[in-house]
Amino acid sequence: MLEGDAAAMAELRDDGYVIHLPDGGVMAREDELRLHGRDDTRLDVLDVRNLDIAGRGRAADVRLDCRVEGLVAGERVAASQTMTFALRKSGGTWRAKRTTVRRRLPPERRPLARLLARLARIATAARRRARTQSFGTLAYLPYRPGEDLVLPRADRPESATLPVPPREFWQDYDDFIGSGAADTERMLEILGASGVELRPGDRILDLGCAAGRMIRHLAPLAETCEIWGADIDAERITWCARHLSPPFHFLTSTKVPHLPFEDRSFRLVYCGSVFTHIDDLAQAWLLELGRLLTPDGRLYVTIADEHTLARWEEPGAREWPLPKRVATSAARRRAGDAFDTFTVGRGHESLVFYRRAYFARLASAAFEVEAAVPEAYGLQTAMLLRRRQ
Repeated sequence: MLEGDAAAMAELRDDGYVIHLPDGGVMAREDELRLHGRDDTRLDVLDVRNLDIAGRGRAADVRLDCRVEGLVAGERVAASQTMTFALRKSGGTWRAKRTTVRRRLPPERRPLARLLARLARIATAARRRARTQSFGTLAYLPYRPGEDLVLPRADRPESATLPVPPREFWQDYDDFIGSGAADTERMLEILGASGVELRPGDRILDLGCAAGRMIRHLAPLAETCEIWGADIDAERITWCARHLSPPFHFLTSTKVPHLPFEDRSFRLVYCGSVFTHIDDLAQAWLLELGRLLTPDGRLYVTIADEHTLARWEEPGAREWPLPKRVATSAARRRAGDAFDTFTVGRGHESLVFYRRAYFARLASAAFEVEAAVPEAYGLQTAMLLRRRQ
């Protein structure tokens, strides 16, 4: 503990460091440093009772039982806790990759874990608001707007397993790895059923890759194919570029329907739940993606259509947050059963629904529909589109 010296603390924490809190929440490295940099946060007592260290080579795990007392954001706390640190050695210095905290608090005390989780949520919400406020003029979600940008050197450990992003990048998926594997496998099955076999030398683009939930499962193809991920979220792209490249390539794109690639350069472009958030510019994006595809190329997109809507409005789904938001919206009431498309909200967080035949008509200037598969991506329908010659 380096009290009040957030800069010195930062040197002891690896890039991507997170704290796993007792209630299941996660605090990112930057949020912890901000918390410890506050004048009303300090450590008064640190009583270490047991200390176990296990390690080999450049990795080690440290477990300690301790009692802490002090102030957190002006609130007096006292706790007996077990802390486990996952460490790695880089450049002669041991740095923490991850901390897991388990603690028991006296019943009369307000749980420190709840307070830390609440502060983490407040910090994350503030960051999102700042990024969203910049979105209107910049046409993308910038990396920590208003802050000087310094990315410390990050040496990726040699491992056959790709790193997993911090939980705040999981986009509400409880099973980030498993869901990405399932959606990728389903896409490849649909391509295979249409006779599409990806070949060595093909180029593939994941448009809207976020933190790499699907692209990571194309690692076997990356040995012979050039695979790109693009997204308007600079923070997630920065994480991907630092942790998943190689074998993949990444760029921050914008909501403007243009990508910095040459004509006819990709054999496959896929967009998982991207057109569910594109309102006014959907057709322009379809034409742009048609420009990028080779003559025998395919576009794989998922949309929320009438089948998705019907499933969302089943009794068991009506209380889920997104179905409830749609069901209670004025747009849904106006749309009824006679709509081509309707949008709940606007901008990058909009929810866009299409009548499947209407989406096919939008795409028809550049594509022919080769397959439409309901519930291929959660409850969304997958549309496999062949580029017109």
